[in-house]
Amino acid sequence: MLIIHINGHPRQAFINHACRFALQPVSIAIHGTALRIRGMSAESAAEALAYAAFPAWEKTRLQTLIRKNYYLLDAAKQERLAVLAQIVAGDQMPDALIYQGIGRESRLARAFAAALMQGPLNFEGFCRFRLPGYEDYLRGIMLLAEEELIAEEENLEYLELLRRSLSQGNSQISLFFSPGDICQIWQQDNEGLHQLEGGHIRGVEWLLLANLICLDPASIIVRNRVFADSELLSMLETVFGAKVIYEDDQPTAVKEHLLLDKQ
Repeated sequence: MLIIHINGHPRQAFINHACRFALQPVSIAIHGTALRIRGMSAESAAEALAYAAFPAWEKTRLQTLIRKNYYLLDAAKQERLAVLAQIVAGDQMPDALIYQGIGRESRLARAFAAALMQGPLNFEGFCRFRLPGYEDYLRGIMLLAEEELIAEEENLEYLELLRRSLSQGNSQISLFFSPGDICQIWQQDNEGLHQLEGGHIRGVEWLLLANLICLDPASIIVRNRVFADSELLSMLETVFGAKVIYEDDQPTAVKEHLLLDKQ
């Protein structure tokens, strides 16, 4: 039997992960702050702690530090800063610190597993006292996240300026999204229907947006939006507003016929 002392959001995150990924029936009995776990190996429990409980605990710590140091920000921006901080933490290059950088979950899982092998584990005590320099690390992450937040706000302001520069337009652009971050672009104008350059757009979404702004269409028809990146769609809506129209998805095989019918 494993005993883990854990509470709050981290405990719920641990239980959710354990129930979802358990390879066999698992019994989890709650006694105060303690979880008494049967049917789960120390390695599996450690993975649930590293991949679910620790991010929940880290977010709570970040929120506390952000409220203390960024109290002039409204609640929405504080929450976004916390999200960005965790993204930054996961994207950093690995370091000697087990909680830093890409692959940190597997390193934390090994540390949690070793601790569970020794007996009952106090999760918060482990995070507070067995991870040296962690609070200073979080403060550094917050500064990097602050830069990301400022960049996001500048981008939004830029998009708003672009939106104001658009005219009513006189052409229709159709965007067909398909799996693999592929977007095919068609333009219908006074000269007829023609296909524009398209292809893989992952990482060059801003280039697609810039091209659409130069085309200054009267409308943008989006099909197969399920395959489109949500942030890209959000940018399109921010810049083009009501010009963005979502139509029923069409199979790729019939999209050219549908466009040709409109000529």
